[in-house]
Order: sequence, then C-alpha cells, then structure tokens
Amino acid sequence: MNIDQSYAMIQSKPLDIKYVAGLTLMALANNDLVVFCDCGDAGHLKIFFSNVVSYQVHEEFHYPEMLDSSESPKPTINSTKYYYPFLMVINSKWKSTFADYMLYGNHEEFTHYQILSLSNILDVISAELPIFSEITEDELLSVEDLIIKKLQ
Repeated sequence: MNIDQSYAMIQSKPLDIKYVAGLTLMALANNDLVVFCDCGDAGHLKIFFSNVVSYQVHEEFHYPEMLDSSESPKPTINSTKYYYPFLMVINSKWKSTFADYMLYGNHEEFTHYQILSLSNILDVISAELPIFSEITEDELLSVEDLIIKKLQ
C-alpha cells in the first residue's frame, strides 16, 4: 500500500514566524544539530535537534521533489502563497529510503522535519522533537561571524 507523503506544521514558539530568510547550521559531534534562523522582523530562532541520523540542505530551486507534481501541498500561511516554514513530514519518502535498523533501536520512531527558508530547504531526521528558542540579532550575528572568521 502506497501512502502519500503529507505535511503538518510544527509550532515555532516563542515567536510567531512568518518566514525564514536564512539558515546557519552547526552539526555537533554527538549527532545533534543546531540551526540558527534569521526570521526577519519577527526575530531570530535557535532550533536544537538531538539524535539526528541524517540531514540534507538544498538550494530551494534544486530540491529533488520540486518537480514532483504528485507531492502533497505544503501548508501555507493564512491563505497566502507562502509556505509555513517549520514542518513535520508524514509518510516521508526520504525517510523510507533508510533501512529499519538505521532508524530504530534505543529511541522512539524517528521523524522527518523540514525547514523552508527563502533560499534553502533543510531536511532533518531526528528521534526527538526540535526545541525552539528565541535568540537576539547579536547572537545570530556572532555565530555567523565565528564561522566566517574560521574560514579566513
């Protein structure tokens, strides 16, 4: 039986985010992932994913499923043409490509999450719900500055 992939919104509390302008990622040695989100005028977020087994980032116009006309529509914001940026992917096609032994074990079932920004799409498979926390613009810029300085 083939069940269609669909999407559910996950809340970005404490902020009510309408869009994500950009993402900065830090993959940690213990299989955790921290995502810093520039959310424009609404503020900025840090999203913590623990027990990550896989993640992938694509430029928005090069996302593999972009041309798949059978894909279920993503939730929009207040009937606009803009997609809600924080999603849980239900019956994930990508997650189904992993062997069962890779996704089960000491944890509950893993979940596929997706973050849509104005320039990138981030997919994450994690054993835990993501933790959202508000950060200041200075905190966001300090992370970006740290990365830029390390690249010089």
